[in-house]
Amino acid sequence: MKKIIMVMLLVSGAVCLYADTAGIPMEIFYKGFGVRSLSMGGAALANVNDATSVYWNPADLEDVSQHQIYASFETYYGGAHFDNLAYSMPMGRYGGAGVSVSYMGYGSYDLIDVNGNQLGTGTVSDMFVTIGYGKDLFYNIKGGFNIKPLFRTIGSDTFSGVNADISFSRSFDKYVDAAVSFRNILPLAIQYSNDKEDFMSSCRLGIDINILDSVIKIAADAEKYFYNIAPLFYAGIEYNIIGPLYLRAGYNNNPGDITAGIGITINDFVLDYGIDINSTVTSNKIAVSYRFGGYELALKADQPIFSPLSSNNKCYIRIISETKYEVYKWLIEIKDSDGKTIKTWEGAGKPSDSVTWDGLRDDGMPQSEGTYTLNITATDENGTVIKSNDIKIKISNNVNFSPVLE
Repeated sequence: MKKIIMVMLLVSGAVCLYADTAGIPMEIFYKGFGVRSLSMGGAALANVNDATSVYWNPADLEDVSQHQIYASFETYYGGAHFDNLAYSMPMGRYGGAGVSVSYMGYGSYDLIDVNGNQLGTGTVSDMFVTIGYGKDLFYNIKGGFNIKPLFRTIGSDTFSGVNADISFSRSFDKYVDAAVSFRNILPLAIQYSNDKEDFMSSCRLGIDINILDSVIKIAADAEKYFYNIAPLFYAGIEYNIIGPLYLRAGYNNNPGDITAGIGITINDFVLDYGIDINSTVTSNKIAVSYRFGGYELALKADQPIFSPLSSNNKCYIRIISETKYEVYKWLIEIKDSDGKTIKTWEGAGKPSDSVTWDGLRDDGMPQSEGTYTLNITATDENGTVIKSNDIKIKISNNVNFSPVLE
């Protein structure tokens, strides 16, 4: 007696989980992953900054400067869950590459025969692998592609398919990033025993705007499927409250999700939490990632607290400049608590190993007591602007200051 999965139950389950792309075959291919960007309304294309680039925008794998391992977990009602594991790596002048494995468990469904008789329950799941590569092309334009094999398991049967994306992106100074992606460009389908599902192609545009030295990020995407549905829009904002803490929120018309999230960055570890609310279902998302090795542009203060009036009257700032491409020019800025630049160093080519700050104003008087922020910005030979994380240096005007006593 032939066993089948009751189609209406499968479709209704997919609609509940993916109300945003209901009616489009192979919903899992359009779900995407990345708790940070999904917490910003799903505005991801020009907004990815981690290993999730392999799915959203493989062109940005060119910007991968460190190895990264990324894992996320999303829960839905009825025990359904969506799990992802991704890895990205820098390849020097050869660009960057990444790979991810995604698994969607839909839970159990009723099994019936062709006469409508109950045969128990079965499970339905999807798994797809994404393999991507990105490289700088010309005029600071990056290009990339990925290949996405998919495996759908229905009961004891497994069916497979494959598709691919191509994307292009460009950074405009350090304030604006823009990208375009052509998704599912191969005219292929997943073949079942007696039927098939076609993959739906789409074109997606994205922009990311940085405000106040990236304290605030605003991102927006627009996507049009080559299918009989209206264009989809996604928008979100991220606010760096203080140091390692980020708040996020967003909205999309896909079909009307309200999203929010929080992120914490501690050294090379990142923890993200997000929530997605619509009229059908609420989903919770959590992700953890770790960066290591690779390239680095950074400043480190050997004496982060000093007094210009004491015998310890200088601060030695080490410069770490291990970049993928040769540095064309660089700039170090020191800003006070009001954000005013009070000291700069700049040069061409690779920067020296260190600079020294005496904590004095142009008139020879010491700077005010307080905490100062430093960073280095470099422009490489391709015109790509790279900015380090901020570091803090504190000035004390105590004549008897001693860093040991501090």
